[in-house]
Amino acid sequence: MNRMIQMERKVTEFGKSLGITMTDALEQIGLDQGDTVSIEVSPQMTSIRYLSVQHDTMI
Repeated sequence: MNRMIQMERKVTEFGKSLGITMTDALEQIGLDQGDTVSIEVSPQMTSIRYLSVQHDTMI
């Protein structure tokens, strides 16, 4: 399936950090706990873009 999924999330406090949950979206692109994600943050465009994934191969 090659369709764009649009969603709205609220920023939530996780301990002393801020974050968003997006489990469904992460599962759809094959991400799992422990995977490394490279992102690009653009303050000028107020955007965050996903660049690449390195899957954790540790069992």
